[in-house]
Amino acid sequence: MPPDAHNERLKRFDLWRSRVEITGMTVSVEFPIGAEPGAVWDVLADLPRHAEWSPECVRMAWAPGWSGPAVDAEFTGHNSMDEWEWDITGFVTELSRPERISWIVLGPPDVKEVPSSTWTYRLAPIDGGTLVTQTFVHGAGASYLRLFVRRQPDRTERLIAERSDRLRANMISTLTAMAAANGWACGRAVTG
Repeated sequence: MPPDAHNERLKRFDLWRSRVEITGMTVSVEFPIGAEPGAVWDVLADLPRHAEWSPECVRMAWAPGWSGPAVDAEFTGHNSMDEWEWDITGFVTELSRPERISWIVLGPPDVKEVPSSTWTYRLAPIDGGTLVTQTFVHGAGASYLRLFVRRQPDRTERLIAERSDRLRANMISTLTAMAAANGWACGRAVTG
């Protein structure tokens, strides 16, 4: 086999491996908040406000033509993590007040059918407030994690674990800051 053909096969294998091992990666946090589900839902559905609380999402806005949450509403954002910065485009996929909010984030080539990730908040009433379950699911689209795994396939498990830990910590930080900004008590997070 010519060296170029062999190298191309290795690249395809690394791409396949990263898709297999990353697509479907799920990180979830359960977080009790001392407020009614409808009030929590209203705050979480105002996506641009997430940049006020998140350690990673530093800017978010509704795209032109959109002024608030609606299914298919487009938004843009700017994220920052360590030395990495990147812009995102997303679309709201589900709004069910006061139970659920979900959206996708696109990765190159910016195709809705192949999102980079799906983010979901599920809200359930509990004694004294709301149990918020925030979930991240890595899609089949492009992401920095996928890039890192392609560059360092021998570190795949460690890279996935590190990103999962960072996402989990960011979720807890975001929900804690959101509760504090609204004067709501919060309990101890349960991670999964």
